[in-house]
Amino acid sequence: MRRLNVMALAATLALGCCGVWAQTEGAPAKPEADPKLADIEKQIIKKWQDIKSVQCHMDMVGEQTATNKMKMDGDMSLVKQDGTAMYRMEGKMEISFSMGDAEQKMNGTYLTVCDGKDAYTLQEMSGMAGMPPMKQCMKMKPDAANQMQDPRKMFDELRKTHKLKVEPEAEVDGEKCWVVSATPNESMPGQPTKQVFCFRQSDGLMAKTESFDESGKVTSTATMTKYKLNEKIDPKTFEFTPPAGVPVQDMTNLPTGDEVESPDEP
Repeated sequence: MRRLNVMALAATLALGCCGVWAQTEGAPAKPEADPKLADIEKQIIKKWQDIKSVQCHMDMVGEQTATNKMKMDGDMSLVKQDGTAMYRMEGKMEISFSMGDAEQKMNGTYLTVCDGKDAYTLQEMSGMAGMPPMKQCMKMKPDAANQMQDPRKMFDELRKTHKLKVEPEAEVDGEKCWVVSATPNESMPGQPTKQVFCFRQSDGLMAKTESFDESGKVTSTATMTKYKLNEKIDPKTFEFTPPAGVPVQDMTNLPTGDEVESPDEP
């Protein structure tokens, strides 16, 4: 079975969740066939114009199959500066998957830091039978793994390959949210058949995302809570120095969203 490299998956999740925070002010949203969707998008973009920094906690669970699962939780910080974004995400993860007839379990920590120009992801994992603990570091483009740099770009990119629809409003962590679903125009094996995004009406921030498979089963959920807005964050938060002795894998030349094969794939 084809499987994403653990490092690539961690970077995808980290960048994907952080990426929706960066706001590029300027042009309004594109005209939308659904006036309700156009209004929601416009409000989300407008609310972002007053946000200079964001801090929150994220919990994520994923289950592609009964034996392929991931759990992550961590804290994220972001500062908008000079038309770009600097962000940091760090926490811990647990992964379980099948390799042949054996079930493997791994746990570790992850750190993603973006200084506005480059994004670095450092991961430490252990627990896999027959393998020593590993420590890996990757350098990626800030927009790698199809993450979106601002809400406008997020909607524009989704429209290229998905049909967007306004769903009934929901409440997440005590916050009233707009809900928008995205259904791909063409289904692809192993990819979500539907994604659902919940945006907080108070500030336009993402409160929750869900992905579904062809049977309607939820395959991944990410929830963002404990938001703090416009607080001062030490610039050193967004500086990164690779640990001594850990080589940095330069992934900046990879196409956006490129899959990376696991080196231990059977």
